[in-house]
Amino acid sequence: MSDQRRLIGEILVEMGFTDIHSINEARRAQMTQPQRKLGELLIEMGCVGQEQLKAALARQSSQSSPLR
Repeated sequence: MSDQRRLIGEILVEMGFTDIHSINEARRAQMTQPQRKLGELLIEMGCVGQEQLKAALARQSSQSSPLR
């Protein structure tokens, strides 16, 4: 894995919390509402729960940690 932070949508799919179709729908919505975060839109759309998003964000944070 590179040093670059992984995308939250990728992590949510990897963890089995949603699918790529839902991620793409949320990204389309984000195009008209760029100030909104992807996770916020996914929760609003009913694609993921708040606890699922928190778990994915924790994984994202731990994977981008500079500790080696």
